Amino acid sequence: MSSPRQEPAHPDRAPFAGSVEHTLTDPEAVADSPVPSVQLQPQPQRPPQRVPRRSTFVRFAQNKRNPRPTVRMWPDVENPPGPCQMTTEGTHAASQFRVASDNLTVTNDKGYRQAKASHGASEGTWYYEATLTNTAGAARIGWSQISGDLQGPCGLDHYSYAFRSYPATRFHASVGYTYGERYDSPDVTLGVLIHLPPLGPAAREDLRRRRFILQRDFPYAKFDYVQPLPSTTDESEGDNITAAAVSGGSPSFTSDLATEAAAPSPLPKMPGSAIVYFCNGRCLGQAYGPLHLGKYHPAVACYMGAEVRLNFGPEFAHPPPAEWEGVPVRPMSECPPENYLEDEAAIH
Repeated sequence: MSSPRQEPAHPDRAPFAGSVEHTLTDPEAVADSPVPSVQLQPQPQRPPQRVPRRSTFVRFAQNKRNPRPTVRMWPDVENPPGPCQMTTEGTHAASQFRVASDNLTVTNDKGYRQAKASHGASEGTWYYEATLTNTAGAARIGWSQISGDLQGPCGLDHYSYAFRSYPATRFHASVGYTYGERYDSPDVTLGVLIHLPPLGPAAREDLRRRRFILQRDFPYAKFDYVQPLPSTTDESEGDNITAAAVSGGSPSFTSDLATEAAAPSPLPKMPGSAIVYFCNGRCLGQAYGPLHLGKYHPAVACYMGAEVRLNFGPEFAHPPPAEWEGVPVRPMSECPPENYLEDEAAIH
């Protein structure tokens, strides 16, 4: 049997530890050889968390024959007489939701379900507060049109915008970005503001065609909404992310908002509109904007036993700013009732 072949030494350098020569001729050399130091390279900073995209749950068709996106929507319902409160009406809340006797505290035992307040608005600047009264599960709090899916979380589709309690993430159309700070404690009061600039005649007509008039329309059912051409807004959309709107936010928030604003949309958008959150009175910066054209209700989604108590005003634990973009901030308790039938009669 032939002996193992030894590796010849390199003429310009000493044999390295672990070479065949060291292993066969000098076993102790390996133990005595110095261990080379490893220089750790600094790791690049991770980008903000982005939840993988799921189905947007908004089916819309757009092709050469039909250049206008078409989506299935539920008709808007009028604000009832009385104060703004949480309701168990089938148009506003999932059947699994429970509403306490004060009509302000809501909870859900299992997976995410959504509930909306009785009143909504399409113009003006509105504010309400929300507090998690326990530490179970999680919650998503924000604003939703009546078409927002009730059998899922707020922020599931194009009709709703939400901010999750923990991990702190904002959600719209099932896409999430890190934002703000966690509020999963009874010691934290979340302020929720929506800014909806005045609408032009075309946008008002668009919203009027989405209405459900109880005394005339039957049954209450989905309809095919076709986005008008040109856009229902009466001014160029452009860049609607103003310096005042993003104050308190990081550059990553601004970049995300610009990307979302430029993305194709199945619904027209309202230039200058925005949603902003506050934690114990401290502004977290703009979370969304511009928003899809629509009538928005305060919305809550609870998960695995989370309980949320809402405060629609007029007294708040942490009052909002007096104005936003030059428009007075009003509590949702001042959101007026509506009568679509009378409005139609006045138009005609």
